[in-house]
Amino acid sequence: MIANFIPTFSIALYFLGSLFLENSFLALVPIFHWGVYRIDLVPVSVVFMFALSFDALFYMYLGPTLTLYLLSLASIYAMRKFLITQHFVFVWPGLALLGVYYLVLQITLNALSILPFRAMDSYIVLLLVIAYPVVVRPLIYCHQRFLANE
Repeated sequence: MIANFIPTFSIALYFLGSLFLENSFLALVPIFHWGVYRIDLVPVSVVFMFALSFDALFYMYLGPTLTLYLLSLASIYAMRKFLITQHFVFVWPGLALLGVYYLVLQITLNALSILPFRAMDSYIVLLLVIAYPVVVRPLIYCHQRFLANE
């Protein structure tokens, strides 16, 4: 029963890291991981809550991060059927595709004058994609240790 809260707790921890980086992509790493492997444990309401929290803390109005998160979650749902059966080497480029998709959405929202875009955001996304094996390791451990028997 407590194991079912591990994905939400891990999203919360990565969300705190994304507050430190002032970039919401870090919180998408556990959403991507749990969205691929245990979609039943990542309710849309949790993603909605964290996205609204990020908007409330960093932007003057609500919505841009929520749009990025929900559209990214929809793309994770679309990729899930392919990625669930693949080796980690194929899942990693899935996160890279999500990163590109995230940046395109962010630039589009910037063009519509809805979301400020900083050049540093693209570097953070690139670093997180490169460091994905290290960043996702705690999630893999929790998945194997607590959720593998379900």
